[in-house]
Amino acid sequence: MPGMTESTYRGLAEFGLPLITRGDPAFTSLTREIDENVKALPVSSAAPLVSDRAAVLLNNTGRAIVAIEFIWRYTTLDGNTRTSRFSNFGSSVQREVLTGRCKVGRDLGPFILPGSKRLITERGIFGNNLDVLTPEELPRGRGFYGGFGGGGPENSELDISAVELVLELVILEDGLCVGPDESGLYESLKASLDVQRRAAEEALTALQAGASIGKIFEIIRPLARHQPLEMFGSEAVHHLINSRPEELLTFFNEAAQPPSLQLHRPS
Repeated sequence: MPGMTESTYRGLAEFGLPLITRGDPAFTSLTREIDENVKALPVSSAAPLVSDRAAVLLNNTGRAIVAIEFIWRYTTLDGNTRTSRFSNFGSSVQREVLTGRCKVGRDLGPFILPGSKRLITERGIFGNNLDVLTPEELPRGRGFYGGFGGGGPENSELDISAVELVLELVILEDGLCVGPDESGLYESLKASLDVQRRAAEEALTALQAGASIGKIFEIIRPLARHQPLEMFGSEAVHHLINSRPEELLTFFNEAAQPPSLQLHRPS
């Protein structure tokens, strides 16, 4: 029965990233504030769904969270496990921050600013930075950001014996990457950023030598097919189609520079 399901929440409190669950007296007020902040925006999404299994993530690191991955792991009565994985890495501005080409902005998202909080449910993560932004920092004419989610787990309550929420990987604005990272996203991300830089360097050299747009497209096309490089690949293709020659050189020159921010694990 649903009431017999064991639920475990594994945050990263040792790094300033605790998970507040229903058993904590602060849970109700925290989720209420998150819900109010989502609804306060000019264009609001559906209210966050607070199921029996949910937790509030507090960012007490003193630094912005650039990207986050978490998983819900379900153990069935016969001992098998199923996993629902969520990651918010995918925007071009996140990529620019991870390479050190720009800084975290104080706006609604996609970053989780110091002192802000998010509601994590089985359908995704919800909230914004309204809880820490000053009136002067409130965005005008900016896009909505309320969180990201999915369709929810396809699991029958009747055959689940245990559920576990795990913060898999959290990337902070100084490049520190914390969490168990069982999927290997950290190494994959580092390798992908290196591939991105080398492809941009190759494209830049070819452009400077007078190569055709078709030749540059062949260099960039593989990047548009693979996570987490597809965002950069799509952006590069967009520049190939729409940018003037000098703008194209500027784009690839900036992307080819060695990263000024080094992703690293705790010592």
